[in-house]
Amino acid sequence: MALQRRLRDSRGMQDSAPSTPPTRVFLADDSALSRRRVAEMLSAQGMVVAGQADTPESAIAGIVAGSPDVVVLDVRLGTGTGMQVLRAVLKAAP
Repeated sequence: MALQRRLRDSRGMQDSAPSTPPTRVFLADDSALSRRRVAEMLSAQGMVVAGQADTPESAIAGIVAGSPDVVVLDVRLGTGTGMQVLRAVLKAAP
């Protein structure tokens, strides 16, 4: 896709497809290394990391406040679990 865009640009052609906003992803993992690596992979695919958390409480607050398109939850998240976060988010913002 990027190559096609460069070819069109070099030929003076414009992209006729309407641009869509990038997918906003929230990462919740207690491992900073895991969050960083996943963030790098997502960014390489044109997605935006809309927030990160390393505790269940900060994950719930960030997800509810930020309304991301996608949430990546670790199964074990510090003092809680990803399922506990999911239940709390669904309860707070159904």
